[in-house]
Amino acid sequence: MYKLLIVALFAVLATPVSTLADCVKGNCFNGYGTYIYPNQDKYIGNFTDGKPHGRGIIYFANGNKYIGHWVAEYREGEGKFIFIEGHEYFGQFK
Repeated sequence: MYKLLIVALFAVLATPVSTLADCVKGNCFNGYGTYIYPNQDKYIGNFTDGKPHGRGIIYFANGNKYIGHWVAEYREGEGKFIFIEGHEYFGQFK
């Protein structure tokens, strides 16, 4: 009984966040998918090990948007940030 409970608990704790209910479409672990964050930001793009990695777009809940490269869930490399007010930045992110 206790072994089964411990194994089940470990399985839940070891499950990456992106494979839970917030992945609304596709493969948010290793593939292409759509993920809704608890704050209602929405990421559409490539995932590796449950993190945004590769090309993707994030629509921020406040109306801003970022289109570009991601490395292990961080904006890195060439991208474009579009502010809700209409201003844009195109260049390198780190």
